[in-house]
Amino acid sequence: MPEISVIVPVYNVFNCLDRCIESILSQSFSDFELIMVDDGSTDGCLEKCDEWSKKDSRIKVIHKENGGLSDARNTALDRISGEFISFIDSDDYVSPDFLQVMYDAIIRTGSMMSVCNIESFNDKGERKLSYIGSNEERTVSGEEMYQTLYQPSACNKLYHKSIFRDLRYPQGKLFEDCFIYHFILEKLDKLVYVGKTLYFYYIRSDSIMHDEYKLKNTDIVDAVYERATFLDSHGHHEHADEAYLAIYSRLASAYTLLDKKDPIVRERLSELKKLYNSCYKRMITDIHYNKKQKLRLWLFRFFPNLHVKLFPMNIK
Repeated sequence: MPEISVIVPVYNVFNCLDRCIESILSQSFSDFELIMVDDGSTDGCLEKCDEWSKKDSRIKVIHKENGGLSDARNTALDRISGEFISFIDSDDYVSPDFLQVMYDAIIRTGSMMSVCNIESFNDKGERKLSYIGSNEERTVSGEEMYQTLYQPSACNKLYHKSIFRDLRYPQGKLFEDCFIYHFILEKLDKLVYVGKTLYFYYIRSDSIMHDEYKLKNTDIVDAVYERATFLDSHGHHEHADEAYLAIYSRLASAYTLLDKKDPIVRERLSELKKLYNSCYKRMITDIHYNKKQKLRLWLFRFFPNLHVKLFPMNIK
C-alpha cells in the first residue's frame, strides 16, 4: 500500500494540468498514489488524464459526471489506499520536496497534520507569498492551532487519513474548505508548520475572487456562520469573534453587490439575514468589539439598506 494518497480533482484545466502532474511525479518522496478525478471535463482533460495513467502505474483515474470540487474530493476519499492524504488543485503545482518535507515533519513530531507556506502566481508572471504560517518548523497545539483558520485551504497540508474517516466536503458549495476546516482542527491534538514555501497557487483571471459577484458567492456566509457557532460552542471564543464579524462583513457585501430587485436574490438575502439576526445579541454584547463596530452591527441589524448607503462593502 502507498504511504500517501495525492488527490487531484480535474475540471477543464487543460493548459495547466501537465505542470501540476509533472510536479507531483517529480517528487523526491516516491511512495504515493495519485488519484486524478476527472470531474466531467469537456476540454480534453479526460484524454490527458488517461495518457498520464499509462505513463506511471502510481496514477489512478476516476471519470465521473461534473459534480464540483467537493464531489470530486469526496469520490477520491472513498477510494484512497494511503495512510496520509494530500489535496492538490489541478491548476497549481508543488515543490519537488513537498511530500517529503510534509511527511517527515509529521513523522518527526507525531502530528496528524503538517502545513506549509503558499506562494501565489498569475499569467503575468507576478508572484507573492500569500500565506506564511511560519518561517521555521514549529509544532503547535491548543488555541495556537486555530491561527490556521485564516488559511483553511485543503491544499497546503498533509493529513492523517483518520481525520477524514467521518468527514466529507459539502456538496454543491463554494468555499468548501471553510465549511469543514474547524472540524479538522477539533480532531487534532497538535499540528506542525514545516516553515517552507512548498505550494504554488495559480490565480486565474476567472477565479471566484475576480469573477463577477454572484448569488453562489453567498455560500461564504453560511460557512462562516457554521464556523462561528461551532467555535463558540467549543470554547474558542476569540476565534468565534472573528467569524461573527465575517458574517456581518460578507453579508453586508452581498447586500451591496447583488441586485435586490431580483426576487430570488431577495429570498436568499432574507434567509441569510435571519442567520445574522440569530447571532446579533451575541455580537452586540461582546466586550471585544468597539463602539464603531457595534454601531455598524446595530445599523445593519435594523436598517440594512441604510447601512449599504452609508457603508458600501465590496468583499467578494
